[in-house]
Amino acid sequence: GYVGKINEQLKLVSLSDNELIEIPTNYELAYDFRFGFVPVMKNFKWGIANEHFELLIPCEYEYIEPICKDVFRYKENNLSGLIDIHGKTIIKAEFDNVNAIADDYFQLTKKSSWYGKTDSKLGIANKSGDILVPVLFSEIYQQNVNDSIFWIVSKKIEKEEVYNPYLIKKGVYCNGKIIVPVIFDEIKFNDNMFECAHKEEKDIETITKYNIKGEVVLRDNFFVPSEYSLALESTIGLFRVMKDSKWGIMN
Repeated sequence: GYVGKINEQLKLVSLSDNELIEIPTNYELAYDFRFGFVPVMKNFKWGIANEHFELLIPCEYEYIEPICKDVFRYKENNLSGLIDIHGKTIIKAEFDNVNAIADDYFQLTKKSSWYGKTDSKLGIANKSGDILVPVLFSEIYQQNVNDSIFWIVSKKIEKEEVYNPYLIKKGVYCNGKIIVPVIFDEIKFNDNMFECAHKEEKDIETITKYNIKGEVVLRDNFFVPSEYSLALESTIGLFRVMKDSKWGIMN
């Protein structure tokens, strides 16, 4: 159903900056203002109007609302997407939810059900509609470094164990690229580097450090190029390196 506000004269109103504004009679309903815009309903379809209730986006959506400045979340077939003030699609309505989480960044959510359990996968998009983090992860945390935003992600890896069916592996994305591969058990950011822990058998833990370029940092500030996802010290001054899940040796 729909829930609206009425004033003492029993007129439908919208709230704008703590002021109740009467809704014009050409609309059946309107919700409260956000970011200078108001969702309005006509013929049981929703659009967007400005502070004067002048229609900016036609009433042709299941629902639409401002989510940040000049960006609007809309619904189509009960799925959510984003459009701009001109009605141009930013993100197609393919997600169970889309939320603004930082300036010009949005979290995308897809849900799936399996044997009565609901699982959510998350991703990140920007205001241009670019997918910066694919919709694959159970958790995503934001790490600001200077003028860049890094996304520390967690992914569930299935195991063939009834009482412990998942492993959680973590990695880091930035600007749509993998900075740290999603293979680690814990990731912390210290001294401008990502310290990544991998727990091996018998509770042996190894730490691999990555700089913000995605390079593995080894002893004496030796940097392994970011094309290699992992690097470990070996014998006689050589290093074991991983690329495309295959191991090799580097001097």
